[in-house]
Amino acid sequence: MFGKKEKEDDDALRQHIISTAESIYLDNGRYKGIESEIAEKAGVSKKTIRRLFEDEQNLFAACCHDYMDTFGQGSLLHKSFVFTVLNKTNDYNAGKK
Repeated sequence: MFGKKEKEDDDALRQHIISTAESIYLDNGRYKGIESEIAEKAGVSKKTIRRLFEDEQNLFAACCHDYMDTFGQGSLLHKSFVFTVLNKTNDYNAGKK
């Protein structure tokens, strides 16, 4: 069972990973293997990401929720985040990266 300190540490680590992932998603979109890049840039292991988020899909959802919480659901910045990531993902998949 985790105590209060461990929960606070996990919350801070979770937010650090989300912030790192948001930056990478905005730069590159989503692609196979992005979890490794996020882990490396955040200074954590993929195992830590999986412990906190289960998988990359849930990490991306957490990033979307973070933008919603920060800027408001349906706000221009929230929509811009999702739109930019989708466009970068499409460019990556089309070989334009």
